Amino acid sequence: MTMPKSQATQKWFIIVESDLATAVKAASEPDPHYDTAMYHCQQAGEKAVKRYLVFYEIEFQKTHDIEALIELAVDVDPTWEDWLRIGNRLTPYASQYRYPDLTADVPTKAEYEYAYQNATALYNFVLSLLPPQAHPHKNNSKSATDTE
Repeated sequence: MTMPKSQATQKWFIIVESDLATAVKAASEPDPHYDTAMYHCQQAGEKAVKRYLVFYEIEFQKTHDIEALIELAVDVDPTWEDWLRIGNRLTPYASQYRYPDLTADVPTKAEYEYAYQNATALYNFVLSLLPPQAHPHKNNSKSATDTE
């Protein structure tokens, strides 16, 4: 049995908010892990877009390519086109710091903050496109901004 669309999409929001909260915790002083934080920023951005696609019943392949996911959303709403660049910026964080052979330098606090701002902006953009009944229920999840 499949769950109702609103319930399925709520679960996506819970995951997005968890990723954003995890990014904040991972980047916290005195021992920040910006590489892990940036991975969670990418995951939040990816899942926010997937949440939109699920709501509009747009099929997508399993991928970490946020830009490719946004291209699917552009077919429903052309304002997504403005977000392609952010998708392109966030996508590499899915693997850039996760595998030793990719030899990326350890990210800086400024790079993390930029990634977090982009992921949060993308999440808020998705919220702005969806009807209020599709927004997260605050009693079911802790907002990413609640951790700051």
